[in-house]
Amino acid sequence: MRKILVIFSLLCAAVYGESTPIESCEALIAPKQELMEKLIELINAEKTSVKIAVYTLTNRKVAQALLDAKKRGVSVEVIIDGASRKPKFTIGEFIKADIPVFIFEKKEEKKGKAHMHHKFCLLGNRETPLIWTGSFSPSYSANHDHRENVLIISLEKVFLEYEKEFESLKNFHCKRLK
Repeated sequence: MRKILVIFSLLCAAVYGESTPIESCEALIAPKQELMEKLIELINAEKTSVKIAVYTLTNRKVAQALLDAKKRGVSVEVIIDGASRKPKFTIGEFIKADIPVFIFEKKEEKKGKAHMHHKFCLLGNRETPLIWTGSFSPSYSANHDHRENVLIISLEKVFLEYEKEFESLKNFHCKRLK
């Protein structure tokens, strides 16, 4: 695990020009670690902003953590793929709570419909950046059955790149549900 963090730190240093290794980077692997509980813990601790872009969001506990964050005054935004609109209970609850929900619907001219297959969550802002990213989707099977990974990174330059992608998806490739 330590080798992975060192390699990742050096890669970030090379790509983003950081002269020192990342001080705050954590790697989690499911099913041996409870990734869902860690995500909920981070959402529950957030005081300013949560932006989550995932292919699908079917876990009620994560959905409830996002609803609770909104009630605490945290800015919450959600992007999911258009093919993942089935958990209507989640989408409906978010809309009732005035949480902006964006559905990715970009069409590729030659290939038919593309998918938004990201799995990341931005917590905080550029002063307190935290990125949750990896293969993990907020679902029961991802947490208990699948081999999944997550990196939790606190690095402003990386946060800003993910934030650009979130805003690009939201503003140019998604439709807001009302």
